[in-house]
Amino acid sequence: MTYSNLFAIAYFALGIIILFLGLVIFRENPKGKLNRITSLMLFFASLNPILGALGLSLQSQAKVGGIQLTSSVYFNLFYVWELFFPFLILFALAFPEPRPIFKKRGWRWPYLLFLPHLFHIVLVLLFSQPAIPKKLSSLFSGQGASEAAKLFLEPLQVGSRLIVTLFGAMYSVHLKFFSVVNFSYIVIALFLLHQSYRLAAQPRLRAQLQVILTGLAISLGLYSAAFLIPSLTPWEVIEPVRYGLAILALFIGAGSIAWAIIRHHFLDIRSIVRQSLAYSITSALLIGVYLLLISKFSSMLAKLLGKQVPFLEIGFIILALIFFQPVLGQVDEFVRRIIVRDRTDYRQVLEDYSRQIISVFDLEKLQSVTRQTLSTHLGVEETVLLTREDFGQSWRLQDRTDSSLITVGEDQLLSALADRNNPLFMDDLKEESGLSQMLKEKRVYLLIPLVDQNQLAGVLGLGKKQSGFGFSYEDIAFLKVLANQLVVAKSNAHLYQQALEKQRLEEELALARQVQLEFLPQTLPQHSKIEIACFMQLSRQVGGDYYDFLWNKKGNLGLVIADSVGKGMPAALLVSLIHSGLRAEIKNSQSPSLMLTSLNQLLCGSTRPGHFATLFYGEFLVDRMELLYCNAGHNYPLLVRSDGSQVGLKTGGLILGAFPEATYQEATVPIQSQDVLVMYTDGLSEAQNPSEEEFGEERILEVICQNRHLSAEEIKDKLMARVSQHTSEFQDDLSLVVAKVL
Repeated sequence: MTYSNLFAIAYFALGIIILFLGLVIFRENPKGKLNRITSLMLFFASLNPILGALGLSLQSQAKVGGIQLTSSVYFNLFYVWELFFPFLILFALAFPEPRPIFKKRGWRWPYLLFLPHLFHIVLVLLFSQPAIPKKLSSLFSGQGASEAAKLFLEPLQVGSRLIVTLFGAMYSVHLKFFSVVNFSYIVIALFLLHQSYRLAAQPRLRAQLQVILTGLAISLGLYSAAFLIPSLTPWEVIEPVRYGLAILALFIGAGSIAWAIIRHHFLDIRSIVRQSLAYSITSALLIGVYLLLISKFSSMLAKLLGKQVPFLEIGFIILALIFFQPVLGQVDEFVRRIIVRDRTDYRQVLEDYSRQIISVFDLEKLQSVTRQTLSTHLGVEETVLLTREDFGQSWRLQDRTDSSLITVGEDQLLSALADRNNPLFMDDLKEESGLSQMLKEKRVYLLIPLVDQNQLAGVLGLGKKQSGFGFSYEDIAFLKVLANQLVVAKSNAHLYQQALEKQRLEEELALARQVQLEFLPQTLPQHSKIEIACFMQLSRQVGGDYYDFLWNKKGNLGLVIADSVGKGMPAALLVSLIHSGLRAEIKNSQSPSLMLTSLNQLLCGSTRPGHFATLFYGEFLVDRMELLYCNAGHNYPLLVRSDGSQVGLKTGGLILGAFPEATYQEATVPIQSQDVLVMYTDGLSEAQNPSEEEFGEERILEVICQNRHLSAEEIKDKLMARVSQHTSEFQDDLSLVVAKVL
């Protein structure tokens, strides 16, 4: 087998691969202008190696038969492939985004790029046959015509001869002239592609342009070195080198486009098509190399043995059947790894996206990650996220630059998305709504519903692709999966925010509890005539229970118990005001009524409306054996006599902190030895059993009366034991102070 035949086989194989690439691109989107331009560019590019391979074969046969092909019609039809060059410029004008000249309707001047090459084809076809120019020159000879006709035809004959002479002169230098034209087209196309690469901001488009620009630049550079430059300069290239450069140029050019399709989603070719393309090309190259090696080995063996050995070919076929299936399986696995490893493959993108959002709990950050993913993978111009706020009428609209709350009622667009639970193109909307107009202003083209527990929780809005391509079925499937992941991430973010709020509340409650405990007396007062016991049990939520023991300037012991309204830090702050206010007033040695009047005015001027407290203050006048007290709306403390009779301490006034003009009264009751005073908050009397029955004042009195002969500490224990039998869980703070006169 001669090198000419080897080159012919390689030429033909590469031509078929390029033609196959063009068919794949055209079949993927026949209506797309860029797909049509690219497929036609590859079609005419494939004519070069295919016709070249046939030409080499015919030329080899013609040399054997002594035939000259350079003037044949077939030989000159080879120049049809040069239409590749105007299509190359059209491709550079249309990719990655059509330039303004393509966007104007009726603007066809870019197609004037084909005129030089169409003229070249006609010129070569007409003047490659010597008989045709002679016929054209004698077309208006006027032989056999009248004298009048000859006078009319003579100028036409002169003109036709001049035209034929001019075209003949152009034909004599057509190779040099159109080599300059083709080289100019190459320079212009590469310049346009380089400009597009510089201006491209989207990572995938830049990757596509880089691969294609590099591949075409190397390919066209090799082609120029093999054919164009030698035709313009004295530089000669021997045929084996020329054909080798041509094969290498075809391989690199076709390989760059195939690689851009397989690895970088060039022209948005679907994943299954890219995988099939990679598998077909790889398998074809392997089989081609195998057959070539078999042919060469058979030829060498035949020369060595002096005869053909047919059974060897059968043996090679059997070996192919045995070993090629596993080899092709490995090829398929290799191709899958290449495509799946690609960071623009939708499975890899979803894996990366899931890995990023798993630790994102901020909606703005989540929208930023989603926008970056969609911009990188699909090349969308705009991403808008519309999310419902706690399943109400308020929605949060986030785009690239803004985040705002909007109120949406029964909007038709949201109803349509909730009903169909599938992506919706804005162009498919039958009726306009306020929300749809707002989204169109933000250049939203496609809507993806975000459904959580069968309810519409949000909408992901996408703009058009920067490349101008539509959304394929593969894109829609990818967006559905991404939307599901986004819903899960949004739910996680919501749960995280709830957890933070709960943690913040727990920290606030812990701080409030600490404040509350710090205001309580750390030790019990020591009095020769009074025995005191106290108890406080805090509920799971901090309230505002408070008790204290105060000594005035006269040496009298005062007992205080209070209950502020509300929970948490506000209640604790109110207790702090009561604590500081009482300690300031007790130093003035005023009467209990005046002290509570001043405290009420302090609370009214220092707290917001709705913040108030109940309070009881009692002062033991041991020298007169009396109890001086004032009750500001608190549960009536119980005074149980030694004989079992009871006195309710009711005198006083309204609650503290609610009415600035309120006044308070005080009263005295006599006390005797063994009398028991019990002060408590509503956490004791309102403690409920599982039947929601309150412990009540009657049970409190019953326990006190039955145990009045015991010490203050023992009475307190008996009372707490009885209420603990009544309920196992306290819903409110419980405070208890027991004082017994000795």
